[in-house]
Amino acid sequence: MRLPFIYLGEKSQTKSGINADLCAEFIAVDYADYRQSRIAFKKLMRACLPSNTTNDADQTFAKSVEQSEWLQQISSLLQLSGAVVDLMDLQESSVMLSLEDGWDITAQISSIAQLCLDPYYRTMEGFRVLIEKDWIAFGHRFAHRSNLKPTNGNSSIAFAPTFLQFLDAVYQIQRQFPMAFEFNEFYVRFLAYHMVSCRFRTFLFACEVERFDLGIASVEDKRGSLGTKHHLLGNI
Repeated sequence: MRLPFIYLGEKSQTKSGINADLCAEFIAVDYADYRQSRIAFKKLMRACLPSNTTNDADQTFAKSVEQSEWLQQISSLLQLSGAVVDLMDLQESSVMLSLEDGWDITAQISSIAQLCLDPYYRTMEGFRVLIEKDWIAFGHRFAHRSNLKPTNGNSSIAFAPTFLQFLDAVYQIQRQFPMAFEFNEFYVRFLAYHMVSCRFRTFLFACEVERFDLGIASVEDKRGSLGTKHHLLGNI
């Protein structure tokens, strides 16, 4: 029998009336927020530095990576996305995500779940569409999360490796099922690099309004974006 509408949210939302209003079954979700992901990323980068040497024989590179908790966060992200896939594919339920401000962990889980559910998003064209609609059009603050724009003291939009975590999760899935993807790890690394390279306009701004005001969202001005003419490297 088909399960009711599933509402994935934070524990603080359990007392809200949204469950009754939507006739939804509420499931509380634990996840690493942008602050925790930022801390884990800094520890991971510190572990990868060649100058990161220690006299402690027990403090190996593998242990430093493990202590950063980056891999644990990637594992948690994949588990949450897998739960959404099971609810939609096996239980035939409708799922709504309401986590943080809606453009960090929500974008991660939503896009990874779609990647697993629909083979179209595992093609070059489909992956471009997925990023355009679930990240760029959805309002992920690339400019702030990539530290390309000042936050004016607003810590909620400060640097966080949200998109990099998503790409890492995609890489983990692609490594397990390489034949299911039209692209390989080079393309994932290419996107990770150019997210902060400023070579293309795709990841420079925080919302569609900013892109429209600067004329970047118009059909006539795609010269600075990763468009269809970059066939060799992909279409983002």
